Amino acid sequence: MTTAKLRQNDFELIVAADADGTATGQLYMDDGETLDTPHRWLDFNFYQRSLWIDQRSGTYAISRPLAKLVLLGVHGVRDVFVNGVMATCAISASRTSTVITGLSIDLNRKSRVTFA
Repeated sequence: MTTAKLRQNDFELIVAADADGTATGQLYMDDGETLDTPHRWLDFNFYQRSLWIDQRSGTYAISRPLAKLVLLGVHGVRDVFVNGVMATCAISASRTSTVITGLSIDLNRKSRVTFA
């Protein structure tokens, strides 16, 4: 996917939990056009049925929200809370994974998404 196309779409994140129910990942974003540009590094940590989104560095403004989560190896999700507030979203579950759509998580700030 090109940077221009990426800027037009909401973000989707696939979390592939290991046998201990944990996963980690990073995201680097910049304008994709200039060499000396603002950027943003994000860290994603999934453990204890929560996804932590932390700002590692940078000031680049990410314009699109995180709208969809696919949780591989995670089941039994009935409710989703974003920073302690119950999210209005759709949850689709199978025996081995959960898909959550309709979210609007701002990737420019630290967040905790909890799955109950």
